[in-house]
Amino acid sequence: MSGVSDINKKIARHIASKFGGSPKVTRYWSDDQAISVDLLAAAGGPCSGVMSYGTIGLSDHPVRINDDGDEVCVELLGACADAVKNFPNALTTAAFYAIRNQWHCVHGGVLQNALDMYKLSVTMKHFLFTSPFLWEGFNGVDFGDKKVHWLLAVPISDAEHAYLQDHGLDALERAFEDRQIDIFDINRDSVF
Repeated sequence: MSGVSDINKKIARHIASKFGGSPKVTRYWSDDQAISVDLLAAAGGPCSGVMSYGTIGLSDHPVRINDDGDEVCVELLGACADAVKNFPNALTTAAFYAIRNQWHCVHGGVLQNALDMYKLSVTMKHFLFTSPFLWEGFNGVDFGDKKVHWLLAVPISDAEHAYLQDHGLDALERAFEDRQIDIFDINRDSVF
C-alpha cells in the first residue's frame, strides 16, 4: 500500500482485523484514471464460500449527509459468494460515484444500477446501503484525524427498490428478515 496515508493504513488494519483470513489490498482506478480507492478483500468471512470487501480511501472525501452541509467520513463494505468476480468493480464504482458526484452515500441510500452496469445478476440491480450487521466493530471508529462510519452494500432488485421507496427501510429490512434472504447470493430471487 505504497503512497497510502498512515490513517488509511490504520483503516485497512481495522477492516482486516474484523474480516479475518488473509486479506489482500488492491488499488482500483476510475475509467479515466483520475481517482482511485483501495479495496481490501478477504475470503471465508463472515462464512465459508464468501468474499468480504472494504473500501479504503473513500473516507478521504467526506460525504455530505444533509442540505445543511454536515459531512461524515464513510467507507463501504460488501460481501458475496466468492465465485462472483466483478463484485469489487461494482463496490469501487459506488465509491467513485460518491467521490466524483458528491453523492449522499448514507444509511438507507440506493445507488441505482450499480450491479446492472457490470451485468452481475439477472435479478439484483442496485446497491442498498445499510448498517454493516455482518461484522462487529464497524459502528463508527475514531482514528484520531477522522472518525469513519461504514455502510454495507446490499444487492437489491427493482421491485425491492420500489418497495423501499413506498414503505421505507425498516419495512424492507423486515421483509428480508421474514424471508431470510441470502444476501451473499447475487442471483437470489427478489422478495417481491
